[in-house]
Amino acid sequence: MGAKVALFVGLTFYILTTFIFKVDIHFVHIWGIEFVLNLIVMFAVSYFYPPTQEMQQDNIVFVEMKTWKYTKPMAIMLCVVTVAIYVLLGNAS
Repeated sequence: MGAKVALFVGLTFYILTTFIFKVDIHFVHIWGIEFVLNLIVMFAVSYFYPPTQEMQQDNIVFVEMKTWKYTKPMAIMLCVVTVAIYVLLGNAS
């Protein structure tokens, strides 16, 4: 319930601060404020309106977790590509 309420509160907050009130701060700061606001709303709603029934899981199937054999090479490649993009785009200007 808290997440549903926070969804609407966050959306309303973002629309108000972006389109109605024209707040003169960067949108990333608005996102940060919205995130904290959403956390407060979720905790408050969950505190004052706790779930009425317990969650039950039936027919639990366990999946064997195995390490992917390409994890380390892919991680290295992603890091190299990310650094290359920053270097190439940094020199473009």
